[in-house]
Amino acid sequence: MSKQDLEMLLGAGIEFAERMIQTHGEFHPFGVKLAPDGVASLVGIHMGLEFPNGALLVEDLQRTFQLLAAEGKIRAAAVCFVGSVLLKDRPAKQTAAVFRLAHQNGETAEVVLPFAINESTIPDFGDLVAVTPRTFSLAKT
Repeated sequence: MSKQDLEMLLGAGIEFAERMIQTHGEFHPFGVKLAPDGVASLVGIHMGLEFPNGALLVEDLQRTFQLLAAEGKIRAAAVCFVGSVLLKDRPAKQTAAVFRLAHQNGETAEVVLPFAINESTIPDFGDLVAVTPRTFSLAKT
């Protein structure tokens, strides 16, 4: 079931990220959580700033999801943000939507969706690429 849970979170994250990129050209970090009953919902953290520090938002989302998992309130979560990635088939870093996924059973994944905004401000999305997951886990240690 964990694979389906992570795929559900990834789908919800991609849908929202693409919509924000198409509308605004970017997005603030956000999360998607999966409740024990299988209901997925988007999560945002407001720090009281118009342009919050993205790295701090990512850390806060990860910590929040770890606490919720420890309390049994979620079974999986995704943290989504815009980052620069170096892909094997590209000579330089590329802007991408990054999706960091974790399940309470310890399974983790990280997927990137490269994109570029062309002269007419229409985003050009690349293919999804699985990358080595960074440290984000919901598993009890």
